[in-house]
Amino acid sequence: MQENLLPRQKLIDVRRRRIETLTLEDAVVETMTRLTRISPVLSDLPHATGNNDKMSDGISRLIEQKEKLNRMVYKCVEEEGHIINNIRAMPNPTFRTILYKLYIVGDKLERVALDINYNYHYTCRLHGHALNEYDKIATDVNE
Repeated sequence: MQENLLPRQKLIDVRRRRIETLTLEDAVVETMTRLTRISPVLSDLPHATGNNDKMSDGISRLIEQKEKLNRMVYKCVEEEGHIINNIRAMPNPTFRTILYKLYIVGDKLERVALDINYNYHYTCRLHGHALNEYDKIATDVNE
């Protein structure tokens, strides 16, 4: 499925995956926080094993989330590596900066415009030109 995407679609896809990965990282942290809050009440009275069940279910969920996160991170790193190589092959340093900051770093276009000292609307136009050049470079590299 990924192979049928146009080069610029892969840029958008890697940015989306980065957001999904960050969301899953947050979920892992939240699960870990909840698990640390589950603690047995110390008492001499017999008690049900409700906390043990909650703890084991939570640990199972945490393990599944961490495994999924590891797979997602590995895939993102692999895809980002290909994209970074294509961006580095671009001759225009401004285009390289725009695409790297937008799709690899995850900055917003407004922030990129400030970083490269151009106004927002001109940066939007440059972004379009950068995408066209990226398509050419990525197509040439992959052929």
